[in-house]
Amino acid sequence: MIKNILVLMANGTEEIEAVVIIDLLRRAGANVAVVGANDIINCSRDLRILPDLPIHKLNETKLYDLVYLPGGAKGVQNLIDIPKVYDVLINHINQKRFIAAICAAPLILSTLNLIKPTQKLTSHPSVKDDLSNFNYIDENIVDDNHIITSRGAGTSFEMAFYLINLLFGAEELRKVQQSIAWNS
Repeated sequence: MIKNILVLMANGTEEIEAVVIIDLLRRAGANVAVVGANDIINCSRDLRILPDLPIHKLNETKLYDLVYLPGGAKGVQNLIDIPKVYDVLINHINQKRFIAAICAAPLILSTLNLIKPTQKLTSHPSVKDDLSNFNYIDENIVDDNHIITSRGAGTSFEMAFYLINLLFGAEELRKVQQSIAWNS
């Protein structure tokens, strides 16, 4: 069964955290829609990405199997400043759909008041103090109440593999890992 994934990006997004997830989920067979705040996303290390769709054309009521939020401090702040991001996320939270956020991206959920203080999460260590009012856990991946969080660029592959296993199962994960010569 095809899974539909939404990736939200803005100028300043951390490219490793975006591209690794997009690539590996597509290898698993997901339909990944990359939606950008701009026509061209200028990532944190000057890589430019052409989104599939500009955010102003996104139907905020459409449901996806997963909404993914890559990090990058500037990209995260830029996403926080877009009202449609809140609409998309609250809709998915209310429908108990998966939301994944890596690095500084859990700040989007926090700043927009989308999660409760009991929420278990993790993030990049640089924003840990900003998330101290939540149930913060120093682990590479934390999955709690349909919210999946991870630490940063260095955990991007682990996050992608976790999401593939969650959405497609262990057999598809094995195929994807084999196709990229992971631990071969």
